[in-house]
Amino acid sequence: MAEFSNFLNARPPLTLASDGPPPPRAWAERDPDAAARLATARESITALSSSLEVPPENLMTPDVVRRVLWTPPDPADLGAVLAAYGARPWQVELVGPLLRQALSETAATRAARVSAARAAAAPTEVTVDVAPQVTDQ
Repeated sequence: MAEFSNFLNARPPLTLASDGPPPPRAWAERDPDAAARLATARESITALSSSLEVPPENLMTPDVVRRVLWTPPDPADLGAVLAAYGARPWQVELVGPLLRQALSETAATRAARVSAARAAAAPTEVTVDVAPQVTDQ
């Protein structure tokens, strides 16, 4: 019986503690500004990946993007932080400016920007005068 008890105590834990940020689905509730930064970065990286015809995760790993945006560094240190997470120089050159721009995003600025974009894209109401025309014959 002691052997079995030792076996149970020697088992690895069922879950491991994570050193990274929480899952993105929890960001809006836990840190709305971080969620806004992530949404902005995802849009920018997706647009760049489309133009280059490569998957977004090839431009920068999602884990690095999440770590940088959850706990944002000083924008001046962004390149060094990305490199410390293993980003290659060409990744820092391509994606660094997009992440630097996303670092300035807050929930309020994103909401205002999205609202303005929707208003600009919405069709404008056009009034047409449909009064019958009377012609003299």
